Amino acid sequence: MQIYVAGVSEVKKIDDYTVDFILAGPHPILLRNIIDFRIMSKSWAEKTRSQNIQDYKAREETYASRNANGTGPYVLKGWEPDKQIVFTVNKNWWGKHDGNISDFTYTPIKADATRVAALLSGDVDMVTDLPTQDVDRLRRNDKLKVIDGHEVRTIFIGLDQHNDELLFSSVKGRNPFKDARVRQALGLADPAQQPPPTPAPAPPAKPAAATTKSLARRSSKDLTAALCQPTQTLTSLPTLPSQVNLVGSNLAASSPNSGVSNALDAIMAISLPSLGARFAM
Repeated sequence: MQIYVAGVSEVKKIDDYTVDFILAGPHPILLRNIIDFRIMSKSWAEKTRSQNIQDYKAREETYASRNANGTGPYVLKGWEPDKQIVFTVNKNWWGKHDGNISDFTYTPIKADATRVAALLSGDVDMVTDLPTQDVDRLRRNDKLKVIDGHEVRTIFIGLDQHNDELLFSSVKGRNPFKDARVRQALGLADPAQQPPPTPAPAPPAKPAAATTKSLARRSSKDLTAALCQPTQTLTSLPTLPSQVNLVGSNLAASSPNSGVSNALDAIMAISLPSLGARFAM
């Protein structure tokens, strides 16, 4: 977690609802990183003696190593390392439960073929991390529904501007990336950085009635598919039951908190009011 607050030299409490982050220098992606620095209940941490981060090198374990603390819509009900994590609805959640999902089980199946086979046989209700080569085939199955969406994360390439010699390359004795012109040239090679093409003449305007009709045809499924986080999530049921079996490709064996993220990303990023079940992010 320390990497998400790198560059933060001090945090000052202003009042019960305000804190000041004192930075060591400019930090343009602080707001993006800070969302991954999880907040824990102070009273819970003190009660369980989990105020300090465990010493991984010394193989230290604290209560927080194998027990989850959170305030979300679901709580940890059971965990078997490398086998499954079971969640149940949090009746004390501060928010409003809009859906009918009371329990769900996240099971890791690393093999792509086995994961897909479990869905096709009806052993599981939902699958994340679909193999790319199988998506078109599964999409043609009338009993299945593939839901696509954009990844909600930022990925960037960091250029080595520190070392005098570029590491792990065939360039010896120098580092081209220390030259701003080289970095600019690399940036211009990205189509997103190139000047936009001259726009074509605009077509004649359509009647307002046609535009309204087009918008009316957009269903909640279309909007949901554009917004849900998992790039490819697949469900085999037309209406999801109150208890859902969910399968992903991985689950950390060392801590249930690592698996919580995988499970909740999939189960809660989908909002399907048309299917009779709602998962709210």
